[in-house]
This record gives sequence, structure tokens and C-alpha cells, in this order.
Amino acid sequence: LDGRQLGNLARLIFKQEELIHKALGIRDERLRRYARPIDPDFIARLEREHPRTREELGRLWYRGALQTTYRYHESRYHGVNLHSVWFRGTVEFRWAQGTLHAGRIKAFIQFALSLVAQAARQRAVSSRRRTYDPECAKYDFRVFLLRLGLIGPEFSTARRHLLALLPGDSAFKRGRPPRKSGSKKEEKSQ
Repeated sequence: LDGRQLGNLARLIFKQEELIHKALGIRDERLRRYARPIDPDFIARLEREHPRTREELGRLWYRGALQTTYRYHESRYHGVNLHSVWFRGTVEFRWAQGTLHAGRIKAFIQFALSLVAQAARQRAVSSRRRTYDPECAKYDFRVFLLRLGLIGPEFSTARRHLLALLPGDSAFKRGRPPRKSGSKKEEKSQ
């Protein structure tokens, strides 16, 4: 990924970050210490500068000089660790909680890969934050997953595990509407 695509990834995650945290069930302790949210100041610098290369993005990430040699730089303790890009050449997602459940592991991997693919594919991404609404969280995240390309039966396991912890209804934004009495099905059965 080049600087623009890495910027897209940061914006894409920043926009949906609270929803992602709730869907993955990340504990507050982990969010405070090892998987901190993306810094809004970094996003503001990103919006101002529009970096094209990794080096330009690195200067924004480190607030000045590019620092690639120090492994335990304090900036690595974010949910999306971009420090790893300059240290190892990869993006690191630090959201994963320890599990041996194959379905959850598969869901996390597919989710991470789809985020990166979407960031590489899109020309630009809005960084305007979405507000978290528990009433429609499951619906909003399902729509987000579909937008990422997690569509079809091959991703049904991923959708099931990623939506499991969210409140609401995945099919209706404001909850399932009440059934009308006297519907055609009821009339036919009588």
C-alpha cells in the first residue's frame, strides 16, 4: 500500500471505529493499553496534507521525522498499528482478543483483509465519524460488511461472528416492524 491507500485505511477505520470495537468485543483495558483508537489529530493532519507516499504518511504518523528503527515506539499501541508499516513493512491490527475458535479467527482475518482491500480499491474515503447507535448497530455493521465485499455464502461465518455481539436487528435499521393482524397469510389459513 502506498501513502494514499494507507491514509484511506486509517480514514475507513476512523469513521467506523466505535462500531468495530463493539463488534469485535474489545475489552476497555485492551483499548486503553494496546489497541488505542486512531488519533483524531492524525486524521486532521491526514486531511490537510493528503500524503501520496509512505514517507509522507510516516511524517504525519510520527508528527515530524520518520522513525523506523525503534521497535517499541509509543505509536505502535493503536488498534491499527501503522508503525509496523515502516518497521516490518506490514499493517498490524491489534484488536484481536485471544481465542482458539476457528470461526472467530477466520472472521477476523477476512474482516482485516477486506478492510485493506477496500482501502486499496477506493480512490478516497471520508473520515467523518459515524455515531454509534445501539438501536441499529447490528444493521449498520452488516451494511458496512457488505460494502467491504463480505457478501455471499462464503462469508456467512464471518458475518455471523462479527454481528454476534452487536445489539439490534441486522435486517431492519429501527427494529423489526410489528406484524399486522389480518394479513393475507392469516386470511388464507382460516
